[in-house]
Amino acid sequence: MQRRLSAAFAAGVLAALGAAPACAQSYPDIESAALITDRHVTRFDRETVSRQGNFMVFTVNVAWKGPDERPESEPSLRVMKYLTKCDAQELAVASVAVFDKQRALVKSFGIAPGGWDFEKPARDSEAFDWMKRACSHPLAW
Repeated sequence: MQRRLSAAFAAGVLAALGAAPACAQSYPDIESAALITDRHVTRFDRETVSRQGNFMVFTVNVAWKGPDERPESEPSLRVMKYLTKCDAQELAVASVAVFDKQRALVKSFGIAPGGWDFEKPARDSEAFDWMKRACSHPLAW
């Protein structure tokens, strides 16, 4: 329910500002905004690693591998904030910010505290590598 409210709130704000950009309309919910395919390239941002309570928090930038990969209706960049439980080796998406070609924020999604869906990423996945890097950060010790 809170996820729908966050998306609805963001859509309302964009509607109040004028018509939502095409790239904002391509993601109806946070799950679709958080999807990473083999056409994307990701960058773990070590500078964003922090401890918040029992979680390690970090962001990952998601862009297209090349200009020809990006469909016209898709955003140029997404910044995804993750939470991880290092001891349990679980990861959850906390928020996704969607940016256009000019790097202006066009839509953001967030999950209210306590509503996160934690999962164990596959050991051979990028997500597992991000989690390992965040959990090996000095702030995690």
